[in-house]
Amino acid sequence: MPRATAREVLHKAQEDLNEILDARNPIFSYVSRRILDDEMYLDAGGTVDDVRQVFLDFYERAGRERPKYFPKEPANRRFNIGKRKWRQACERGDVEFERREDHLIADFDLEPHELYSYRKTLPTKMRPEKSGRNIIVKNPDDFEEWLDMDDLTANGEDSSSGILGRLLG
Repeated sequence: MPRATAREVLHKAQEDLNEILDARNPIFSYVSRRILDDEMYLDAGGTVDDVRQVFLDFYERAGRERPKYFPKEPANRRFNIGKRKWRQACERGDVEFERREDHLIADFDLEPHELYSYRKTLPTKMRPEKSGRNIIVKNPDDFEEWLDMDDLTANGEDSSSGILGRLLG
């Protein structure tokens, strides 16, 4: 029996993919409708977590247990890349913090164009603004909670001994 050429295998794979893509799938429409109807988008929780909640509801309505492979918590809570990026900047000394009135000013030792990636990782409820080499956080309490200030403090000592405490003086 002759072996299939790479071109034939690729062609067959493309046909299979097209068949999948052309199939009518009501799940996307249903999930989108639920997110819109329940106004899940208003809490800025993030679309991935919203979809996850809809699927959890699917399992509950069907009377089925959540599969073992289905994560217990949203991936963005467990693997928050933005939070890690900010924490690493703190640990490296790339950023210093100063409180001015009701705001927290993050003064970076980076080029202004490099700050965009830091600003975009902040949740919208922090209301960040970029100004030169600074990012102004208009909700500093939410920022401290998001960054897990307790985790940044030295083993059970008061918060002034932690990274941000030392940076804020």
